[in-house]
Amino acid sequence: MDPQIQQLLDIIRPQISPAQQQQLMQYADLLQQYNQKLNLISRRDIPRVWENHIFPSILANSFVDFPLGAAVADLGSGGGLPGIPLKIIRPDLKLVLIDSSRKKTAFLRQVVYLLGIKQSEVLQARLTPREINDMLRNRFKVVMARAVAGFRELWELSGPLLEKNGFMLTWKGESDLTELQQLAPQINIRYQVGRIPEEFWKFSPKLSQLCFVQIWPEYSSPESGNHV
Repeated sequence: MDPQIQQLLDIIRPQISPAQQQQLMQYADLLQQYNQKLNLISRRDIPRVWENHIFPSILANSFVDFPLGAAVADLGSGGGLPGIPLKIIRPDLKLVLIDSSRKKTAFLRQVVYLLGIKQSEVLQARLTPREINDMLRNRFKVVMARAVAGFRELWELSGPLLEKNGFMLTWKGESDLTELQQLAPQINIRYQVGRIPEEFWKFSPKLSQLCFVQIWPEYSSPESGNHV
């Protein structure tokens, strides 16, 4: 493993096991191997898959409270981001990876199998606000989405999936927050923004603009869980 990648991994997750490190390395290799066929991430990001994709996924665990054993959905998962890296470092989470692409969900199933990831489900589905079925409704403590859509569309998809006091989590840039500020009173949501400390920016310029945005229904209040 590249020394700089190892350094950042040690900072983010000092208690990571050798087996988890190996899983992350295997996952990075699979992303790079299959990307040309499946367009899982931007081709420009292939040399920086750790800095621009894997680290932003697992950094969320440092700034967001994922309760122990929480049911988590990854909407528009694509190549498994952010769900798979997060699940590797938090094996207690119960993960459902959702994507509309047959080829991408086939890739996700292969990753889950090859890496031996337990308590994970892959679902091929094109969700719309009118087509949230009973199997998914009110099922999840956390619904995650990264680079999928605007805040309004994300909330329309995520809201019905959340259990009581659950929340949506999305990875957004600083420039996206103006939209959220304007939208929040219109759709009755509350939100909290987490930003990555400057000490991490040297590893990737993208981290300086990255925000972790948590969203709850206006009537709901965040619960503190057993964070791991």
